Amino acid sequence: MTETLIIRSASIQQLDLNLPFIKSRFEDSMVSVLTHGHGLKAVEKYSDIGRIYIYHHRSGFRFWHKATELADRRFEAAVVQTANVSGSGYLNVLAFAITLRAKKIFICNPCSEITEVKKSAIILRALLAIILKMISVILMLPMIIVLIVLLLRNPKLHPVIPRNL
Repeated sequence: MTETLIIRSASIQQLDLNLPFIKSRFEDSMVSVLTHGHGLKAVEKYSDIGRIYIYHHRSGFRFWHKATELADRRFEAAVVQTANVSGSGYLNVLAFAITLRAKKIFICNPCSEITEVKKSAIILRALLAIILKMISVILMLPMIIVLIVLLLRNPKLHPVIPRNL
């Protein structure tokens, strides 16, 4: 039997809504969930979930934080829950999903629409995000330099900090 992994990156209430749709979409597959440790008790209430895996990092999902329990597992699909219709803002979770041994990656939004996301599209989005951050830093540097020079030349421009703090 194949295994489909839900990466629980949205509220437990959304899992209540999404789970029936995910199970019907991947009906020939055992459905498992990856959750942070604080979500374990809430996920244990689902009798139709095959396995529950714990993401042992306190921060959000990051591709450099490995889920050790999943190292030797293979999945038919990895389903990333998103709390918005478009899935924007979940690039970190999608990048994490690439590190799993999943044949395909999907997002499942609050409307329980399940859409495949190609691994190449995730990588391109991640590269674009890095490039845009670099461009914004490069564009901000001249302004920061001008502000520093102005502050050094004119002490009256220094912010006033009350002494009684």
